[in-house]
Amino acid sequence: MYVATFRVQFLADDEVGAALLADQMAQELAIDLNPEDSEEAALTQVASTSIGATPEELLVNFRATRNALIRTRFKPAFDLAKSLQEIIQALQEGDLQLMRPFRHGDFADLAEAILVRNENPQ
Repeated sequence: MYVATFRVQFLADDEVGAALLADQMAQELAIDLNPEDSEEAALTQVASTSIGATPEELLVNFRATRNALIRTRFKPAFDLAKSLQEIIQALQEGDLQLMRPFRHGDFADLAEAILVRNENPQ
């Protein structure tokens, strides 16, 4: 079984129109799938690109990348994960100008959760 992620950018008049169009796209994708084999096309998110500077989709991707970098156990990748965590922290707090100091202890806890407890923190 595999999972494919698509990013489709399109115009719609409003949120309802965007949701309806996205649902139509998911239904079209599902035509060639076999539900008896647990194959499905599921719409997981419809988001406007014009709302805010910290879309949840971006944060989800950053967190997944951070976790993968930590799992490599390769020092340069680990350092990159730490830098990415600083960006995640800043985006979550919403004000990049008033960003709090990086919390190294929190990052150590995060790395331990990934490497020792085999968790996938979000």
